[in-house]
Order: sequence, then structure tokens, then C-alpha cells
Amino acid sequence: MALDRLGELVQGENQWSQTGAARKLAENLQKTVVKLPTEILSEIFLICRYSLPSSGWMQITQICHRWRQIALQLPRLWNQINLSRPTAGEYHLALTKKTVLHLRTGQGLYFWPSLLDKCLQMMTRVVSINLALHCQSSSPVPPLPACVSPLRSFCVKATTDNNFIGAFKTCKFPDIRELYLAFCLNNIPPCLFGSTLTHLTLCGFPLYPVAESLDFTSFMDTLSRLSNLEYLRLQDVVLAIKDHSLSKSPLPTISLPRLRIFALKSPSTTSSSCDLYLDLLSKVDIPPTTNVYIHFHGEINRQDNPGKFLPILKLLGQLTKRQVCIESTSTLPHPLAIKFWPTRGDSVNTSPIRPASVITLPWGLSDPALMRFFDELPMEDVELLDLKRFVIAADDMREWELLFKRLTSVKDLILGTALVNSFLRGLRKKLDSDITDTVPFMPLLENVYIHAQENTQILPMQSLVDGLLARRSCGYPLNTIYLDGQLRGGIQPEDMDKLETVVTVVFIPEDGPNGRSIT
Repeated sequence: MALDRLGELVQGENQWSQTGAARKLAENLQKTVVKLPTEILSEIFLICRYSLPSSGWMQITQICHRWRQIALQLPRLWNQINLSRPTAGEYHLALTKKTVLHLRTGQGLYFWPSLLDKCLQMMTRVVSINLALHCQSSSPVPPLPACVSPLRSFCVKATTDNNFIGAFKTCKFPDIRELYLAFCLNNIPPCLFGSTLTHLTLCGFPLYPVAESLDFTSFMDTLSRLSNLEYLRLQDVVLAIKDHSLSKSPLPTISLPRLRIFALKSPSTTSSSCDLYLDLLSKVDIPPTTNVYIHFHGEINRQDNPGKFLPILKLLGQLTKRQVCIESTSTLPHPLAIKFWPTRGDSVNTSPIRPASVITLPWGLSDPALMRFFDELPMEDVELLDLKRFVIAADDMREWELLFKRLTSVKDLILGTALVNSFLRGLRKKLDSDITDTVPFMPLLENVYIHAQENTQILPMQSLVDGLLARRSCGYPLNTIYLDGQLRGGIQPEDMDKLETVVTVVFIPEDGPNGRSIT
């Protein structure tokens, strides 16, 4: 009842911009909680402390004197979850007037199991839970309720399976859509994999070396039988791929539309991330229909020589027998990837391009290491890679020609609006020298995807038309330009008419078909 009352009172953070809104809410809260037991009131106190802006919280504590007393009684807990500390966790319950509640804790919170149990009993409208549990005691977490019906998304990060896995023994999630589990993976109950589950992320806890106890072969065998998944997101955080259990026999076929692999080496691992990936990919039977996403984290793998990526690119090309795609970015995921990569099963069948394999390199496009990587590749290796799609995930293109002079097989190019002028300058400069240059600028380029970036929403339409006309006159016309739907309002009708005389123009809706992003 108390939480329902709070849900009616707190209508969103923008409410605090209204004059006197915080004081009015504080007065209402004082009337609501005055008769509540201290135990329940202390939990509501924590919820509101980390749900409300600091300005609103100060006004509430000035009026709700009883809450101030509780704060003074909890100095140890206060220090552990104080958000001003960089290593501290976060306890957050977003209360809205609608039937959507979110419970979230941060990694620095030493969470006591009883609070989770009480919150779940009180909050019958919870649809997402995100927990980071550092259980100091040896006793397991109490079992979750037998049925958490409205829950759609559940994220759990626990130090060991002994502390938390028992909570899942009898629990069922009939409506679960997204499940993120970060603890030892050997004993995951099969009841978690329901028919409604479409997004699964499994990884070892990033702060503890759980890889030594993980039977990776058995784990992959379990995943291979999960035929109800639309996408599988396997997040390999601390697992040492060179684990002895992996090398015993080939792994089973992973017949899934999408396989995402993150290789962040554990501190005890001496092999490079490239070596770990090669070991894994050489043993996993990947069908040609599976989209494989390989991510190299810049902070972990920056010491790897760029030339080590070449065997992985070759191996992926042999495994998928389709196309190998490279995204170069130091952020995961990049806004371009979110905007243009298919993220749901329905959008895969309707997207203009369907990458089979994507390599995410750890450098920005202007990084000398990345330039050297492409510049030093023998031409026959570049042709073998058959790079048909390249994503420009950067705000600067100072090394345009140095990078693209070797990618002669690229057919699809994705770039943000901030790079359009650089693209046109590089295109025109290359075309002007085509008479003496034996390798024209991206001769197989067919489609360009332009994503709207916040700092640049206006396209240089006349320069774009002139550049495309010049390319067509040299015998290298483009088929289609896909424009972000957000750019539509900044294009004049007469400019659109000129552009459509040179190339087919397709606007990609902001949300895509059925409310989903598309490529």
C-alpha cells in the first residue's frame, strides 16, 4: 500500500522542475508514512533516497523528520551506498504512475537478501530487476517467489553461485523476455529458459576468476538446445578460452540467428584475445546462417598487434562463407550499431543488408594502429577478406584515403552526418585522379547509409548531388542512399528532387517497422 501510494505521488523526474513540487510531495509523503513501522519505513527511505533528485530529497528530509532520524541510525549503510563515491552502488526504484516498476542495485552494494524478498512481496507490478549482489555471508539467498508473473527483464550479478543460485530452484518466470546472469554458470536451472525468453546474456562475474570451475563444453551444449531463442548474446567476460575443457572435443553446433562473443581476458591469462578467439572459433561449429559478432575491448586488448586480427578475419570468412564486416569503434555498442544493426528477429528479414560476421576493433578510425593494420595488409589478403560492409564510427576522418584505398570490395558504407563532407571530399579527390590511378575509390560501393548525429543534422545536399554525379560520370554509380528519418525535416523538396535524379533515396524510419530499429 505504501509503495502504491508513492507510485501515485512520484510522476517522474521532470516533476522537480516545477516550483514547489518537491515540497508538496514531501508534505504528502509525511502524511502517508507517519504510521508505518520503522522497518518498512527504512526500506522506503532507501528507495526514495536514490530515486529522487538531490534537490527534491533535501526538501523531503527537511519536512519528514522521522526519515532524518532513520538516516542517522544507518551510518554504515549510508556510507556503503552513498552515490557520491565512485565505487559505491546504487539502489534505485523508479516509481511511476503507470504499471511499470524497476528495481536496480549497483555493483558496490552489499545487499541483504531479506530486502529483495520483501520488495518482491510488496511490488506486484515489478517488470524489471537489476541486482548486483555481494553476499558476505555463506548462507544462500532465500528462494524467490514461486511465480513472478509480470517480470519481463531480470539481471543478476552475484559473486558466486553458492550465494544466489538457490534462489532460482523453485522460481518460474512465465513472462520473462530478457535474462542476464553473471555468476558461475555450471548450475543454471533449466526452468529459467522459458518459451518466452528471447534475449539471454550469460557471463562469469567480472571480478572473480570463475573460469577455472566452468565446464564450457557442457555449457555450450546446453545453449545449443535452446531453440526458442531469437538471439543469443553470449558475453564471455573472464572465461579463459584456452581452458582445458574446451580443447577436448569440438563444440556442438550453435544454430542461432546471432552469436555475440566478448573476450575480456582474466588477469591470469597469458594468451592474447586473438589467440582466445582463434581457439574458440576453430572448435565451434557455426552455421553459415549465424551472425557472429566478435568484440575486442580497447582497454583490455590495445596491446595486441593489429596484424593478429587477420587470421580471425580469414577464419570467420571461411566459417560463415558469406561476408565479413568490420566496425571500428572504442565504445560498445556504438550509436551507429544500435541504429543500423538488426536487433530483433523480425527486423533481420526486412533489413537492407545482413552482415554475417562483424569484427569490432578497439581503436578509433583516426588511430595510427588501425591505419597501419589496413595499410600493411597484402592485397591478396584484403581480397580474401571480402569486406563488403564498413561502419564508420567516428567523428573525424583525417586519414580517409589511407584507410579506404585498400578496401576495394566494400559495397555498403555506414557513416554519420558529421562525416558526409569528409566522405565527399575523399570521393571527389579520388575521382579526379582516376585517369592515372589503377585502383579507383571504392569501386564496388553500392549503398551508403547516413545516420543523423546530434552535432550535425543538416546534409550538404548540393555537394552530395555533385559528388554522386561525378562518380556516375566516371562509371561508378551508387544504387541507393539510406537516410535517417530524422534528416527528412531538414531537406528542402527541390533538393530532394535533385538527389533522386542521381540515386534512389530511402528514408529509414526512426523506429523501424513494428517499432524496432532496422539496418
